[in-house]
Amino acid sequence: MAKWGSLVIRNPEKQMALGFLIAGLTLPVFVLSQNPWVILLAIGIFGLGASLVVPNLLALVSLKDPASSGWALGMQSSFSGIGQMAGPLAGTALYTLSPGSPFYITGGILVATSFIGFHHLKSSRN
Repeated sequence: MAKWGSLVIRNPEKQMALGFLIAGLTLPVFVLSQNPWVILLAIGIFGLGASLVVPNLLALVSLKDPASSGWALGMQSSFSGIGQMAGPLAGTALYTLSPGSPFYITGGILVATSFIGFHHLKSSRN
């Protein structure tokens, strides 16, 4: 039987930071690659990064304060909806500047977010 314990990261904050890093580094591949198979692989890797972020975000929000977890999840859901409405508008505006700019800028934001997350984890251990 395989031992998966060493492969599993049990720290949700670390998983989120890793997910942001994976997604952020994958986004520029969508613009830079001309090979559809590479783009398809990048989409899968991007999905892996996103799958490390979203479930952990919901788990962390629900665990903060049991008395107000409904309110916290409602706020998270509301801001997620706002982002889903504003994101395409911002992406379209950036696309008019340069077709690759939404991917590069979003990738940069995700990588910066991961560095902030890893720094926060490092400083919280000390």
